[in-house]
Amino acid sequence: MALRNAGIDYIEFPYNPSQVLTADDATGEYINFLWMEQGIIFPEFGLPEDKQAQRMLEQLFPWKTITGIPATDLSRSGGILNCISWNIMQ
Repeated sequence: MALRNAGIDYIEFPYNPSQVLTADDATGEYINFLWMEQGIIFPEFGLPEDKQAQRMLEQLFPWKTITGIPATDLSRSGGILNCISWNIMQ
């Protein structure tokens, strides 16, 4: 409510921490997607929220190609697609 009172709009994005094993585990964090010029790659975890996250991204960014990739193993290390791309040189 404080965000809306401050005039900041937001949407609730899918999240499912049910498979999290440690404090560093990012399993279920769909917001950690990779934004690229050609499209968006988002993490999939084999959870019901996978499809919900894909639908939301397709609705929010209809001009982008939305592709999901399995990311459970990667997420166990604490970061997912956006995090691991920080050091990629262009």
